[in-house]
Amino acid sequence: MDGKHDGTVWFSFENDLVTDVGSFITRRPSEHSILTITEAEIFEQYLIGQIERAYSLLHKSATEKYEELLARHPKIVQHVPLHQIASYIGVSFETLSRIRAKRA
Repeated sequence: MDGKHDGTVWFSFENDLVTDVGSFITRRPSEHSILTITEAEIFEQYLIGQIERAYSLLHKSATEKYEELLARHPKIVQHVPLHQIASYIGVSFETLSRIRAKRA
């Protein structure tokens, strides 16, 4: 990774499968990086998850996306920095802070 951070688009956890589907299908080098914070094996499948993610980005509010993320991965805030979670749900760090404050 070159140190440039364009945004977080996916989180995977234990036993999840990960790939860059576009790169896999076109057989071209990926323009994306996969960063692991623990030991991981990278697999080639998550198309259904990508479709669900696209739907979520288009049709759900930031609060709904955050709530859904917490429902699927309750301990995510213990493992992932909040600025990456904000990037993942498509909001600023400040907006995520307001969403979290309303939940408290």
